[in-house]
Amino acid sequence: MTHRLSCLYPFHCQNQAVNHAFYSICSAWQRPELQATLIVPSCEPSLRSANVIEAVPRWIKPLVYRWEAGPRHFAQQTFLRSLNTYDAAFIWPGVSLSVLQKTKAAHKPIFLERINTHVGYAKSILDQESQRLGVPPQHEITATDITHESSELKLADYIFVASPEMRKSFLEAGVEAEKLIDTSYGWEPKRFPKLGITEHRSEQINVLFLARICVRKGAHRLLQWWEKANLKAQLTLFGAIDPAIEQTCRHLFALPTVQHVGFTLNYTDAYRHADFFVMPSFEEGSPLVVYEAMAHGLPILASPMGSGGIVRDGIDGFVIAPQQDDDWIEALTTLCHSAELRKKLGQSARERAQCYTWEKVAHRRALEISARLSV
Repeated sequence: MTHRLSCLYPFHCQNQAVNHAFYSICSAWQRPELQATLIVPSCEPSLRSANVIEAVPRWIKPLVYRWEAGPRHFAQQTFLRSLNTYDAAFIWPGVSLSVLQKTKAAHKPIFLERINTHVGYAKSILDQESQRLGVPPQHEITATDITHESSELKLADYIFVASPEMRKSFLEAGVEAEKLIDTSYGWEPKRFPKLGITEHRSEQINVLFLARICVRKGAHRLLQWWEKANLKAQLTLFGAIDPAIEQTCRHLFALPTVQHVGFTLNYTDAYRHADFFVMPSFEEGSPLVVYEAMAHGLPILASPMGSGGIVRDGIDGFVIAPQQDDDWIEALTTLCHSAELRKKLGQSARERAQCYTWEKVAHRRALEISARLSV
């Protein structure tokens, strides 16, 4: 039996960052057991297909995009008008609560995507770390946000959680375990045409951090560990710097062994020139950059949040809580000093990544959805 799924994403889809995950998963759901239609306000021309519906007519697109809520409104209305022709809904964050309520009233099963931990859980973690750093909280999570997500979670029939840390956060928030579907994110081999080409790396060890340089990602701790480790190696950080980090860590960016590179969409060379990858996040879902770094054969040094649930401690790298300063300094030193260990962990990481291509991730998710719709 084939199930028809309406997939709603309320923002312009350009196959980058978060919407790369949405598009990669849903566009692969053209299978005998599951047929998906992607409803978005608009998308890049290269993404257009018979299975993608652009809700905003092109002739009024400039006008609609002047209205902040306009694109989301058009996508949501298109989704609701066609809902009765589908068996279930797959809904991403950013949708209004009324859409979930109307979907529920139409007796359509709701599969809800979450891309981070529960917002209340995240707020607690980030408030605590910001206080330790001596800066105001660097998030915008409010009591209203927490109430809103709680309402969403109650309306959902099923919730995709992409890591064990995410599952833990939702269980602690009172979500029934039966609602949670364990899953992952993934990576796309076609985005890295040079993946199989051997790269001659510099004699100087290059440690890569690739994310927004902020408290949430643990960038401040990483810089502090790096200074204390005092290694003959280079730490390269790609990404925009939050004001709180720029304010408190300015002297650390001035270290001769620290290089900062601004935001860019093409990280192929960054992976290929690195010796190992670091992700010391305090709050996270399952970061796409970790999958991509593993695919490039890089050992991963990450926090439990940053590991995304796919890095196996001692096998693909090391998983260390970001509060364990001495252990992080030791791990950085060990990986910088041992080429043999890096090779061993990197090979394991590369092999592990082959299980997480978007095609395979989408297939596993399709089976999860079909099993629940077939009951």
